[in-house]
Amino acid sequence: MRLMKPKAEREAEKAENRDADAQTFLRKLGINVSPEDINKMNLESLNTIKSMSRGNKLIMAGLALSMGNQVEQTELALLSALIEQNWILIRQNEAILRKLDQQPN
Repeated sequence: MRLMKPKAEREAEKAENRDADAQTFLRKLGINVSPEDINKMNLESLNTIKSMSRGNKLIMAGLALSMGNQVEQTELALLSALIEQNWILIRQNEAILRKLDQQPN
């Protein structure tokens, strides 16, 4: 009996988990796309954004708890607002693309 799976199989499982995690992340943001609609480059970018978002939340919590500099807190809040605005634009673009796909040629 093997204790570990072959490396290729482990890598494939990791990729599947990342894809599923990205799908969940997108659904939380209100973007419903199938895995086939997300190309590899966008998926990698999405995973990077997700990681950065988690890090920013931790930084904001740390600043709030430490009574950090008001300027830093304001900058971080504004950057978070820009990120949210970008997600709104992404959702709108996704809706436009779906409508365009439904149009007869």
